[in-house]
Amino acid sequence: ESEKMKFLVLFLLLFLYGCKYHDVEDYSLVLGVSIDYENEGLVMGFEILERENESYFVMVKGNSIEECFDRLDKENPAVPYLNHCSIVIIGKEYAERGIMPLLEYIMHDPDFRLKTNIVVSTDLARDVLKHKGPGYKIIANDISMAFELALNKTNIVDPVAVFEAVDQILFSNSILLPVVSVNGDYLDISGGVVFYYDKLKEYIDKDIVTFMKLINGDIKSGLLSIDDIGLDLKKTDFNVSFKDNNVTIKGKITTLVYSNPDASEIERRITNKIEEMLAKINELGCD
Repeated sequence: ESEKMKFLVLFLLLFLYGCKYHDVEDYSLVLGVSIDYENEGLVMGFEILERENESYFVMVKGNSIEECFDRLDKENPAVPYLNHCSIVIIGKEYAERGIMPLLEYIMHDPDFRLKTNIVVSTDLARDVLKHKGPGYKIIANDISMAFELALNKTNIVDPVAVFEAVDQILFSNSILLPVVSVNGDYLDISGGVVFYYDKLKEYIDKDIVTFMKLINGDIKSGLLSIDDIGLDLKKTDFNVSFKDNNVTIKGKITTLVYSNPDASEIERRITNKIEEMLAKINELGCD
């Protein structure tokens, strides 16, 4: 109950959000922020617009988020302006300790937009934000576009805004956030991470994400791979019911099949994947 009360207070802070006017020319436009916990302190990174399609990276250290921003104010040639920040990347160790202080800071700062998206890195968040692989120019924008333009969204957790994260913490005991990781020269956005209240509990692979979205009704069509079977989903319809601590799932899928198995084999494999997904959710003890 005390946890719920803390998050209720956090939710009410949403309504204290204010605004103030700035002359954009006098400020540095912060496009993305990263936060890591390291050596008993915080390391925060900032991607700042330099000119069209170009940015530079600033890193500061401090014992608190407030101290990091104070140091950014002193070290950056112009005052940082956060209204254009589209994404905040959270490092693994910081997420394990709890993202509540970050959410509180964002909601108290009138320059931060509550629609700013939150993603989690599999390691250091700053390594993602300062990544300069082939074709990457402004990482914050590139990550946002990667989610929007992904050809196959079945294994991707949709971006979660700050106000949505607060809502999920308040009315549930868990959050599912998207994952971004550096994979060689490229950024990978598949899979997800489960939080118990505001603390990272476990990363989950793309297959678990796919079948969570499928039975939740978030996947109506698109490409779906099950081991060596390729499906082109045309229509899906799932109904989930709960009774006496048992879960019953009934579903119907209309699809094209790009391989040889018959309908019964496809049904068997989909059933197995859904059972694996339910077992993982039960193991995590999250809603």
